[in-house]
Amino acid sequence: SNMSQLAELILRQNKISSLEQATFGDLLSLQELDLGGNCIFRVDKRLFFALKRLKTLKLDQNLIREISPVTILSPLHMLQHLNLSSNLIERFVASRSLANESPLQRLTLLDLSFNLLLREVDITALGRVYHLGLDGNRKVEKLNATFSNLNSLSLNEFASIHTNFLLSKMKVNNLIELSLSQNAAGYVQYTEIISLGQRTLQKLALVAMGKTLSLELFDHMDFLKEIDISTNRIEEFTAATKTRNQPLVFLRSSLDLQVLKASGLGLTNDMLDEHFQLSIFIELEHLDLSRNSLQYIPNGLLAWNSKLTRLVLSNNRLVDLGSSSTLDNLAYLARLDLSGNLLARLQVGNMKSLQRLKSLELGSNRIELIEYKRTLFFIEIL
Repeated sequence: SNMSQLAELILRQNKISSLEQATFGDLLSLQELDLGGNCIFRVDKRLFFALKRLKTLKLDQNLIREISPVTILSPLHMLQHLNLSSNLIERFVASRSLANESPLQRLTLLDLSFNLLLREVDITALGRVYHLGLDGNRKVEKLNATFSNLNSLSLNEFASIHTNFLLSKMKVNNLIELSLSQNAAGYVQYTEIISLGQRTLQKLALVAMGKTLSLELFDHMDFLKEIDISTNRIEEFTAATKTRNQPLVFLRSSLDLQVLKASGLGLTNDMLDEHFQLSIFIELEHLDLSRNSLQYIPNGLLAWNSKLTRLVLSNNRLVDLGSSSTLDNLAYLARLDLSGNLLARLQVGNMKSLQRLKSLELGSNRIELIEYKRTLFFIEIL
């Protein structure tokens, strides 16, 4: 049949192990092809020959061991997004010497995460890539690349000694987002992060860093707009508990912070009030304090006219939302997540100041009674 007008084809999560050379021969208008989650172990060098307009190719979660930008991907001159994550690829070469032959001149997103890449990866021909994912490739020691446009780099679950080396060698002018989660905190050299960012870095993720994480490192990163330190053991919390010294206040230099994710840190209300002066973050728009041990809405949120649009307090120990004035300063709040707490009663009247609230999540609580003192038709309760 003639399917020459088909623009999107999704074959994800099937049992495809191989594809014939002419499989996509009639799909001349195809722009997105998703073959992820199959059992493909070999890709014919002429498989994509007819796909001149393809912009997105997803081959993640297969059994591919080898794929060449020069041969197999050569017809894909319009390709922008290429996902090869979670395969068995040991070698990926798109070197500058092959630039005239490489089809990947328009490529902006390349995900090679969770493969078996060996020591050296060469993508010097891919000068337009703005997002590069190399998560979980623990054997990579050298990365040859031209990062003129790169603004998002992900090195999660990387071997820390190699992470430091890569960061020290990179020449990046426009890096905005860096993710180093699930590396060993004790071995990541944060001076390299500061140097790498060159004060353009805005988003930093250090989730589940294994060893104890020190928040003092952020004193030198006042350029950050978004910080994710979820699921860590905080060094200073432990020290304060042992010595009972005057606790330090962290992130004081991050006054322009817009997003703070501090989920799963074991925070109590006392710890939060002592270590984080939330009232200084006058630009904060998104705050995630889920999976902690909070019993009431943090006092720091009530001390200033907050710009918060999203507040996540799910999976804490909240038993009450407080008085009608508790949420008065959250006039811009659009999304509030209180799911997974111990709330037994909901007094809608206490939320009368939340005039912009669009989404309220209250699942998995103990609510038996909802008191409507004022009807809030604009809220979508989930």
